[in-house]
Amino acid sequence: MKTLTIVGVALILVCSSLLLVAPGRAETRFGRVVVNVADSKSYHMVKEGTRAYPTLSDGDYDVSCMLYRGAMYYYAEITVNNKTSQPLQIPMDFASLSFLRGALTPHRVNTIPVARALADTSGEEFVPSLPPYIPPVYETTIYSTTTMRGNQTSTTEEESTTADYSGQVVADVWTGVSNVVGAHSFYKHQDANAQLSRFLQAHIQTIYDMPLPPGQSRTIVAAFWGVKKKKPFNLAITLPGDTFRFSYKE
Repeated sequence: MKTLTIVGVALILVCSSLLLVAPGRAETRFGRVVVNVADSKSYHMVKEGTRAYPTLSDGDYDVSCMLYRGAMYYYAEITVNNKTSQPLQIPMDFASLSFLRGALTPHRVNTIPVARALADTSGEEFVPSLPPYIPPVYETTIYSTTTMRGNQTSTTEEESTTADYSGQVVADVWTGVSNVVGAHSFYKHQDANAQLSRFLQAHIQTIYDMPLPPGQSRTIVAAFWGVKKKKPFNLAITLPGDTFRFSYKE
């Protein structure tokens, strides 16, 4: 009965852990947290499926940007629509990310090795954890028997020792379920890495890119190295004749 009670408590804790790993309210893209613009009213939010892309426009261009961050990089998913009558050669340095109030400016990195590293991690195997050893608790019960023979009284004692393995049972259950939850999260993250790697490869900017024809759009993903700073920052998109500034605050 005691073992069943402890296992029941363990299952309650397990259910609580499953709730903790459930997706939160923060929007994500390829498993990375989407960074919201500081003031959404300053932008035209273009809906695409379930996502809304902050967009700025002038007479020549529509520029939208969705920014999301991982542990090491910020990813700026930038779409440029050329509304002019001339082909647009997008400069290689058209995107720059800068933190405000004294923080170091993240530098843009080559997207190819970033995509390659993401692809490499998507082939790893999950290594489950082993349960810790919990020694049994021993309980000894002494049984006394008193016998009377005439004026003589004699007492005999017998000992019975039982081992309680409920601690190990709880450890085994907890570790098993933790491994299931961990494996699910691990492979989900791997799948997100593989998807992001393919997306980066499909939207890399190179010096060999053809000019963007009039009336057409192009999406480029720019990666910036930078640890989360908890500071407001700007993303500037510079095209011939204008600069579009997206302001963010985490």
